[in-house]
Amino acid sequence: MSNWVITMFSEKVTDSCFELVDRLECKKKWLNPIVWGGLIISPAVLSLDVLVYKMLSSQKGILTDATAIVIAFIAILCLILIVGSFKKYFELRRLKRSLAELESFEEIVYQEVLRKDAKLMGKEMIHQR
Repeated sequence: MSNWVITMFSEKVTDSCFELVDRLECKKKWLNPIVWGGLIISPAVLSLDVLVYKMLSSQKGILTDATAIVIAFIAILCLILIVGSFKKYFELRRLKRSLAELESFEEIVYQEVLRKDAKLMGKEMIHQR
């Protein structure tokens, strides 16, 4: 009975590890384009926003208060997106590190299982003789 409990516990732990890896891989898959999109698009929009502001401010009468507010709002949104993208980038780095650790753990478990299977196969061969 105790072997059955250990086996069931081991299966649950193994299943949980594989589910965790699947969830982390899925999260990584979605974080990559979000991070790189945010780090490429936001600075480009911010640069364009600054360029529009410079162009409008150099011409008399075109830059109204409402236009300046919209330009400032867009600039603030871009800065928030850049900061958020950097936060997600560091989260992505931690996630990749965790996945690497889990993959090395998976490799160790795989080797242990193969070693145990080889020992069992060796014992079966001895018993068959």
